Amino acid sequence: MKIEAKKHAFRQTQDGVVVSFVLHPNDVTPELAVAPLGTPYEIELTEIDYDNPRPEPTEGERIRTRAVLLCREPQFQKWILSNDDKCVWGDPEQSAKVRLCEWCNIASRAELATNKEAQHKFLEMETQYMQDTGRMARPR
Repeated sequence: MKIEAKKHAFRQTQDGVVVSFVLHPNDVTPELAVAPLGTPYEIELTEIDYDNPRPEPTEGERIRTRAVLLCREPQFQKWILSNDDKCVWGDPEQSAKVRLCEWCNIASRAELATNKEAQHKFLEMETQYMQDTGRMARPR
């Protein structure tokens, strides 16, 4: 969930610092509304500069990010390394990265941000992985 919020209050307690934010009512999900007090959340704060907005990531940058995240998933590691003798002993994430780069014919996942041919190969590989693991239906 990505939302915009305004800092409302800041105070110290014996347990830590309390920072209060004001959210637009449309940004409050039902899950958030009924979550018990004390429910932990992971948040990332980035100041918004309305005069100089950050550009949206390109499709290639989003593909590169997906490739990095996929290599961290144990199920993807197992899938991409099955029947592969190029596994770097003891480091399945690194091995998945190496195999993904070979699959896409690139030296680094960073190339996925700009290399259209590599992006196409990655999307084909990602689709095959999703279908093989039941995360996506196969076309009929």
